[in-house]
Amino acid sequence: MNNRNYKDSVFVDYFDKDEKVGAENFLALYNAIHCTNLSLDELHFEHKEIDNAIYHDFRNDICKMVNGKLFVLIEHQSTINFNMPLRLLSYVSRLYEAYVPTPQRYYKNAVKIPTPEFYVIYNGTNDFPAVTTMKLSDSFIDEKTDKSLEIIVKVFNIIKYKEITGFLDCKPIQEYNRFVQIMREHYNPKNPESFTPAIQIALKQNVMPNYLNRKTTEVSNMLWGEYNYDEDIAAQRQEAFDDGSHQAKIETAKNMIKDNIDLCIIQKYTGLSVEEIEQISGNKNINLRCNAGGNPPKVII
Repeated sequence: MNNRNYKDSVFVDYFDKDEKVGAENFLALYNAIHCTNLSLDELHFEHKEIDNAIYHDFRNDICKMVNGKLFVLIEHQSTINFNMPLRLLSYVSRLYEAYVPTPQRYYKNAVKIPTPEFYVIYNGTNDFPAVTTMKLSDSFIDEKTDKSLEIIVKVFNIIKYKEITGFLDCKPIQEYNRFVQIMREHYNPKNPESFTPAIQIALKQNVMPNYLNRKTTEVSNMLWGEYNYDEDIAAQRQEAFDDGSHQAKIETAKNMIKDNIDLCIIQKYTGLSVEEIEQISGNKNINLRCNAGGNPPKVII
């Protein structure tokens, strides 16, 4: 989340932050994940958050300490990220740093710490199994050695909630899933205000009514913020790709110049202009080495 001011998503607000339905929806999600039927009287949870004053732009979606025994970390994803175990390792490390004061880490006797649980709630458009797991060890360079460290993340594809034991009875997940589908069907990226009528369609279908009736404007703003963030990330990725691609062409041209390759050939296989190739070579007369007929047309590969 580089250079991004963290803003809560609809998912985070609906399943955590909202003062009216957040607690009940988190309970429903917790019960769905664990296939339990606990009540709010039986489940005490405390919101945990990494200190942004110390770790700027370093924050996960939902983290709760449950009954003083568990750290439950939940990430919402519309695009699968196979680096999630590594990210969650970073998150839980910061949580343990805050949980255990520095002096206690040097005690002779073992300090008891909450057991971590890691989950991803996926609702993207790409096909993905209903339930799967990601492991930190899948990213280890040396796969043959014993694993001294492991992070296991359980991924739930809520588009396929009917195939997931426990999620069939989770109304908040089902309604949120339907809400996202409606937004995708009716949102016009050329019109940021199109979220509002899309929300009204959701209300007419009795989707998340207790939440959307109170927060139509806030939800529209959150959705627009999410969309802008996704667009920004896509643009950054394309920019990075373009920069890397151009740099690769420059490196190719350098190698071809060293091998005394004709300018025409360098242009053909790199798409660089005569001026760029001259600048790379430091030879203003490099174009004289082109085959007869003058400068060739620029060829983009």
